[in-house]
Amino acid sequence: MLFSPKPCRSCVSGRGPRECLMHDRLSRRQILTAKLRALPAVLRPPWTGDDFEARCNACGECIQACPRQVLRVDAQNYPFVDYSNTGCDFCGECAKSCDTGAIRERATPWDVEVKILAGCLAVQGTVCRSCEEICEEEAVSFRLGLNGKSCPVINAQACSGCGFCVAPCPTRAITIQAKQMEEIHA
Repeated sequence: MLFSPKPCRSCVSGRGPRECLMHDRLSRRQILTAKLRALPAVLRPPWTGDDFEARCNACGECIQACPRQVLRVDAQNYPFVDYSNTGCDFCGECAKSCDTGAIRERATPWDVEVKILAGCLAVQGTVCRSCEEICEEEAVSFRLGLNGKSCPVINAQACSGCGFCVAPCPTRAITIQAKQMEEIHA
């Protein structure tokens, strides 16, 4: 990546060259050739809004308070949700520990998009229902498809985005992301 001794002009933060949020996302070639792509938005803790990064002071209290240890810290020291070991039961401890109001408990924890990737064993024709078996909300069902394959279908209305289906998936074929995407425009 390209680092300059001057403050970064590509972001409004005025941060130094090693603190700029764009330097770890764009290479010089991408900037010069305008080969930019949308980056998936990081899934922040439940009950966060668009003002999360402005409100969060990166203290880490929410990470310490999470009994399931679902929250991790990103490169900018902000918390994000990591479903690699377990899911979120929406206990609210992260919101209770947040003194800045960056995490405020509300009726709906977040607006997420759940996707089943091509690596799914059921999609490939192997019997596997680990995601359906663990889903307490019954948001995962299987629909008989072509060639007798039974493929998973996510009911977006029933799915809370808890992520308990992610870790048991033997091929890690389930992704849960915030619906908004961070877009970088040329």
